[in-house]
Amino acid sequence: IEGFLNILEEKQDILRVILMESMKRSPVNDFIYKTIEGIIDRIFSSIEKAEADAIGDREFSMVLEFFTGIMPLVSYVVYHESWMARFGMQEQGLRERFIKAFIGTHFRYSSEAYTKPLPVDAVVEAIRDAEGHTKKG
Repeated sequence: IEGFLNILEEKQDILRVILMESMKRSPVNDFIYKTIEGIIDRIFSSIEKAEADAIGDREFSMVLEFFTGIMPLVSYVVYHESWMARFGMQEQGLRERFIKAFIGTHFRYSSEAYTKPLPVDAVVEAIRDAEGHTKKG
């Protein structure tokens, strides 16, 4: 999750604009949709057919990963600085609490919804690809 947040924080100003523009029903939020498509494509292409069948409905996966996976991460990145200022929290403390909450919600539900664990490395690579990052290592 730290990796996801780090990648998104590099683009936090752009994400703020995307969120504001998406309220206007503008096509500018293509980055977010391309990211979710890349993640779902990477998940389904990096696993065996039997595992894909176990994961099930691709559209359900898109809804699950977009609304309970990506959007909470984007919200954290967009709001964490003003949250720290408003509530007097330090970044590390806020981040640790967010990650704990995120794991307890999205990851816990995902582990129940999917009968096989998701290929987390493939998800990270999909986000990096959507951002134009290259694989490190």
